Amino acid sequence: IIWQKERSKGYEYYIQAEKIAFEQAEPILSHLKFQFYSSEKIQGNSQVTVGGKLSAFAPPKNPGEWDQKSYFKGKNIYYQLKKAEIEKMEAAEPNLWQRLQDWVRRQSGRYLPEKEKGLFLSLFAGDRSGLDQEITENFKKTGVSHVLAVSGLHVGLLALLLNLVLKKLPLPYAVQFGIIMTALLFFTAFTGGQASTVRAVLMFGILQGSYFFNRAKEPKTAYLLTLLLLLLYNPFYLYDIGFLLSFISVGAILFLYPFLLAGKPKYVQIIGLTVIIQVALLPISSVFFHYFSLSAVLANLWIVPAISYFLGIG
Repeated sequence: IIWQKERSKGYEYYIQAEKIAFEQAEPILSHLKFQFYSSEKIQGNSQVTVGGKLSAFAPPKNPGEWDQKSYFKGKNIYYQLKKAEIEKMEAAEPNLWQRLQDWVRRQSGRYLPEKEKGLFLSLFAGDRSGLDQEITENFKKTGVSHVLAVSGLHVGLLALLLNLVLKKLPLPYAVQFGIIMTALLFFTAFTGGQASTVRAVLMFGILQGSYFFNRAKEPKTAYLLTLLLLLLYNPFYLYDIGFLLSFISVGAILFLYPFLLAGKPKYVQIIGLTVIIQVALLPISSVFFHYFSLSAVLANLWIVPAISYFLGIG
C-alpha cells in the first residue's frame, strides 16, 4: 500500500505490485501501480494480496469532465482494480520513511487533539489520511485549500531555517549548499514527492547552484528551466492539480507582480499580489472545482502568514 484515503463509502488505495498473476498463470514480477476501492481499512505498511478485474481508466465522455485517465497517468498509474477483494493481509517490515512517519504521528498524537493532529500532519508531513472532512470543505470553500498541500512555502521555510543556522558556521558555500539540498531532498521523499514540492526543490537547487557556474540568480530562468525539466520527465504533470497551482501561482509572482505593482506602496503590493494570484488561478479553480471563492482574497491575506508561523513552530 503506497497511498490511502478515506472516502464516503470506504477507502481508496494505491498499491505497488510485487507480483501479478492472471487467472491460474504463474505470478510474474512487477512494479506496476494500481488504484482500487475497498470497504476494508488496511494499515499503510501492510503487504496485501488483492484480487479483482483489471481495467484501464476511462477517458472523459463529455467535454469539460474530469479526465480520470490523464490524472492517474500523472501519478504513473495506468490501471485500476474493479470489484477488488482483499484476499490476504499481513503487516510488512516498515521502511525508513514509514518508521519516521509513524514516529511523527505518535508524537503529534501525544500533544494534539485528533482534529488538530490531522491538520498538523497534512501541513507538516503531507499526510492527509487523518484530515477532518469538515476542515477540508471549509478550506475549499474559502479558496485556501492550497495551504493543505506540501509546497514551496514548506521548502522555503525549511531552506530559510537551515540557512540561518549554517551562516553562523565556518563552512564553505559548497558544503552549506550540499547540506541544505540533502535536507530538502529528504523532506521531499518524506512527504511523498508531491509535484509542488519537487518543483520548489528543483527551482531552489537551480537558483542556488548558479553560483558554481558564475551565473547571477535569475528566478525567471530557474522557473522556466524547472518547468521544462519536469514536463520532460512526466508530461502528464499537466493534469496534476498541485503542479498547476504551484507553477501558476509562482509564475504570477515572477511575471505579473513586477509588471503591475512595481513602485506601488507596500500595502498595495501585498493586497495586489494576493489578487493577482487568485485571478491567475481562476481558470484552474473553475475547471477542477467548478467554482471560485470571492472570499479567497481576504482569506489568503491572513492565512499564509498564519500558516507560515504555524509551520515554523512545527
